[in-house]
Amino acid sequence: MNRFELALVVLSSIALPALVAAPVFAEAHVCSGERPESVLRCYARAYAHRDSAALALLLARDYVAVESSGAKQKRLDYGDALRTAGRLFGSPKVAWIEVQFGKPQAVRAAQEPETWILRHVPVRVHVQGAGAGRLLSREVHKLLTLWVRLEADPQPHYVIFREERRDPGRE
Repeated sequence: MNRFELALVVLSSIALPALVAAPVFAEAHVCSGERPESVLRCYARAYAHRDSAALALLLARDYVAVESSGAKQKRLDYGDALRTAGRLFGSPKVAWIEVQFGKPQAVRAAQEPETWILRHVPVRVHVQGAGAGRLLSREVHKLLTLWVRLEADPQPHYVIFREERRDPGRE
């Protein structure tokens, strides 16, 4: 089973809204950029277009996210990340989503072949929606470190297999 078929199976099994096959190939091609940093553009585009299928192809099946906030740590796996994004993407209360990434402080090869670490990537997530008859807006700033690898199936493309999120100013 290739990554496209696997993404369809996973997404259909967790009932993410509005799964359309057409954008999947468009997003998969976008992430085949020449550099590992191309995942940032793909990540932002998947959220802006509420494209669950593109996000499923961007995150590796062994994806893990760890978010540190003070002494607390929250851990998400591939399925958790897709369900969380699916709720956000499918919410009628969300008018738009914007994700903006800054330049990584460093991009370096990791120990495993064809893997890289994008260290200290500033990100701003802005979600705007409506509730109780008024416009609501929420903006979150985080600092990310992403582990990226090049995969060959169905064509060469980059995926994110680990993500660490923390508040800016916390090392």
